[in-house]
Amino acid sequence: MLLDSSWHIPYWREIERIQRNGAVVGAVIYDLLPAKFPESFTSAHIQHFFFFFNQAYKKVDFLMTISNSVLDDVQSYVPSDLSSSRHIPGAAFRLGQDFTSSIPMNDLDRDSLVRSRVRFGEDFGPFYLCVGTFSPRKNQSFVLDAFESLWAAGLPNAKLVYVGSEGWNSDALIHRMRSHPEWNRRLFWFHDLNDEELKSCYRGARGLVTASCGDGFNLPIVEALHNGCPVLASDIPVHREVGGKYASYFSLNDTSRLLGLLSQHLGEDSLHSVEQPTTFVWPNWHECCEEFLTGVNTLAGYRISGKHLARCA
Repeated sequence: MLLDSSWHIPYWREIERIQRNGAVVGAVIYDLLPAKFPESFTSAHIQHFFFFFNQAYKKVDFLMTISNSVLDDVQSYVPSDLSSSRHIPGAAFRLGQDFTSSIPMNDLDRDSLVRSRVRFGEDFGPFYLCVGTFSPRKNQSFVLDAFESLWAAGLPNAKLVYVGSEGWNSDALIHRMRSHPEWNRRLFWFHDLNDEELKSCYRGARGLVTASCGDGFNLPIVEALHNGCPVLASDIPVHREVGGKYASYFSLNDTSRLLGLLSQHLGEDSLHSVEQPTTFVWPNWHECCEEFLTGVNTLAGYRISGKHLARCA
């Protein structure tokens, strides 16, 4: 299995060699974001991605993806000259969640008053999380737009806490945050939280807001729901797949729907027509691996037997 996303590694001759000796080779496709959102990637990144994807589609025996949405994207974005020449079976598996191996909270150093208040929920007031590496496609600026409208509407107690590292092409957002009049008052950013701190944030937050334009999976949705944190997510296929009936969804056409959800949630402390996260069930990483291996064995088995399989659910 080709599990990594190191698209520039020149291993294709070795792949052909081991296939000639009877090996069955599969590849994991995590997303097609460079194809769908080229403005969020460098030209070199895009070039490496398309080289890898085209080589993989030509040479591997089957594909695994981290969501059915990515599997649909693969089938939609395959170049016509490749799709007409061969068909590759594929299956999706879910990414797991598991905070059980985290550092105990008592062993952590409370390095700042604000940080400890966010972690422990002490005298901080209602706050919403926005979790993920800063990136144009993650659309963190959209969330800040909505909160600026929220603050202007007279809801000063609602705080916005970003959790994530600085990513490519995020200078404008970071400058906007650090120069914002609400910086370190109602607007915060933590770039180095560990798993235990993040878990504490999920459990203390009023909700998670994720406005991504595109994702292969978006694990913070699962992490939030697993820790009892309500989710407000942009209405894209993969979010519907992962969040299901446990999340509320908003359009990215403008901030009005998100603003309405936030206002309603702050006033009533619940989201309408949404299942409570306490009943949310998702596999841990061990169960995820079992799901992955089941898909691999099924697809590899069909390849070895010569049977045709279009898609494995």
